[in-house]
Amino acid sequence: MREQFTQLLLDVTELEPRIDTIDQVKRDSGEAWIIDLEDGPLVFVEFNELSGMLCLRVPVEVPECDDKVEFLSSLLRYNGLWLETGGVCMALDEDGQDYHLLLPVVAQGLAPDQLGRLLTAIVIRAEEWQDALAARSPESNTNEPQDDSDSANFVRV
Repeated sequence: MREQFTQLLLDVTELEPRIDTIDQVKRDSGEAWIIDLEDGPLVFVEFNELSGMLCLRVPVEVPECDDKVEFLSSLLRYNGLWLETGGVCMALDEDGQDYHLLLPVVAQGLAPDQLGRLLTAIVIRAEEWQDALAARSPESNTNEPQDDSDSANFVRV
């Protein structure tokens, strides 16, 4: 299965007309890869051979907030919307310092074009999160709430 996973990641780079922002795919460690996008965030792809699952992970910059408990509560509510988000969720790293958008998927039978669509989806979702968080940061000059009613992609934070 590990060889199939490696080949799948290499095949994604062949989808250039479709995913023209992939700059390179490089191995980070034994079961982890980094997809470097020209105009986007780094996407970390980790493979768990035992479960046969891939996890796409994108770091998300979160500004300081006044009420961290309420913010973390919002993230938990977002994670509960897995049907609406297609399984995308937010997580903290082991140190509890860095936030990541995660998308776990079954690797078996995953085709390169499907992985390409998942990469595109998680990058778009990460950009949505970054925009929403930036609009709500203390540094932003707006005190008016943002209208996210058109999107079921995230809970107001």
